[in-house]
Amino acid sequence: MRVFPLFISILIATGLFLSFPANAQIDYCKLSDSKHEIHLFGETYAAKLDRSQMLRGLDKISKEFAMGDEVKIIVHSNGANKILKVCVPGCPDKGLLGNLIDAECSAQVAKKDMMGFRKKYISSVKTALSSAGNEYDLFGHFRALESYYQGRSASKTNVYVFNTTVPFGYDASNSGSLDKVFVETVQVNNQAGITLPKLNFVNPNQSKELMKFWDDLELDGNSDGFKLNITKVVLD
Repeated sequence: MRVFPLFISILIATGLFLSFPANAQIDYCKLSDSKHEIHLFGETYAAKLDRSQMLRGLDKISKEFAMGDEVKIIVHSNGANKILKVCVPGCPDKGLLGNLIDAECSAQVAKKDMMGFRKKYISSVKTALSSAGNEYDLFGHFRALESYYQGRSASKTNVYVFNTTVPFGYDASNSGSLDKVFVETVQVNNQAGITLPKLNFVNPNQSKELMKFWDDLELDGNSDGFKLNITKVVLD
């Protein structure tokens, strides 16, 4: 006697299949305690190479997402932000009989939800990059991050910031352009009074000229100096 077909017949006969909730689906957020926050400052990505580095980093990070992880994407633009928060869809593997008896999670629905998740993720990135090249205040970006984490703890969250750290007006082909930006910044004291929490900046611009700019902006430890106290994460 073939046991498996008999088992299915018993389920049908007892009406257990009919008792399964047709449209019920679990709360994906209950499947994981991990959280990811991704800050996108698309205005800073005027250069093609920087955009390429941004996309590489985002692709690497997305591969770390696990079922149930909370993913929050904050798209910053013109001093405002647009927030998308969603948990990664999926059904836990409970074995063949577990999936037959407990129909709370539909793999088919989860697959469809995953497609929706990916579309939202891509849409947020496109929205961010749509402002690439627009005029921006880089220190305004830092103040936005300072304000966002005022009263919020990032210790239990994987935080990733996508910002080239290139000030607006910098021309890589002009060796003196950063000197001009430096003078303009210090003259209006735009760099003063900002204290950033320790955050991961993914694939920021790594030019020697830019790193010297940030070193110089510390103003030899003066109280008005600005220290770019970030962790640079390079993901290729």
